Amino acid sequence: MKKKNIIITLAAIFVQIIQTTCNQKAEYEANYLEMFQDSKSESEIINLVNTLIERDEIIGFQCLHLTIHKGWFNASSTLITKYFNPKQRDLYEEFVRIRKKLKIENLPLFSNLANLLPEQSSSLVKAEPCYMWAQNMTHIFMKIKFSPKIDVPGYLEILRLNVSITLPELTVSGVAFTGDFPVLFYLNIKTYKFMNAHHSKWYQTEMGTITMEILKSPSPYVWRNIHAELHHNPHNQYIWWEIYRLYQDQFEAGFSLLADTEMKRDEKEDQYHLREERMISDKRLVREKLAEQKAMQSQILRDKMYCTEMRSKKRNYIADPFEWEAWQI
Repeated sequence: MKKKNIIITLAAIFVQIIQTTCNQKAEYEANYLEMFQDSKSESEIINLVNTLIERDEIIGFQCLHLTIHKGWFNASSTLITKYFNPKQRDLYEEFVRIRKKLKIENLPLFSNLANLLPEQSSSLVKAEPCYMWAQNMTHIFMKIKFSPKIDVPGYLEILRLNVSITLPELTVSGVAFTGDFPVLFYLNIKTYKFMNAHHSKWYQTEMGTITMEILKSPSPYVWRNIHAELHHNPHNQYIWWEIYRLYQDQFEAGFSLLADTEMKRDEKEDQYHLREERMISDKRLVREKLAEQKAMQSQILRDKMYCTEMRSKKRNYIADPFEWEAWQI
């Protein structure tokens, strides 16, 4: 009974200590927030931030809210790069809250500050954007919508937008803060053939959508799929019918040409493989014949070197090399 009372007492003390610590932390953050609010210039805020960092004080998220809403980029970036990022305090969810109350004139500032956030975060919800594609003989056309479904409007803003076109690979990524949680959109395609990044272009069109025009390499050429794997058809991929119908005649002529070319190539490959098989078969027969001749010559040589006529009562008796008495020592 005494042990139980001691445990209860210790637990109560522990809870009280935690509450006191939390209250002190909240009080410190409230005091620092008041100091931020009382500051009359951005330089004064920066000096205050540097002083608090040197003293290893606790700075609350509300201080960052205040500097961003005031449009102070240098003060906000100092808080992010010198305090929140080194302490590994996740700001993605805070950026969602900040974005909901953000003034339109501060959107460029907000976009630049988003580039300072770390690339990885446990609070980021990962999703693949939907896309439509079509082609003519020289280009691939894509419309990428930053939305989980093709019939749902894309996110209003996509920040940290990155489009990378290498020879056999296309990568598109971006982060959305306008919903209830931060979303990282990421699309990676291993393409059917190479692409010419220097003569390709992309631009933002309607809400949450980008359009791409990619030059094929080689060109002109017909792609049987946008993916390197011919039969790969993911759930977020669609045909861009408007572009398809625009170049349908050119596209179908290209496909018939491709079919004829591939048929001829397949015939050549079949003939080549048949010749290869015949050559392999002939070489195998030659090796077997040579092996038989070599074995016969070895047998004849063995008989001449080691076998002799038996000196026996019977004349003209040829010794058997497998008989022991036929060997000369």
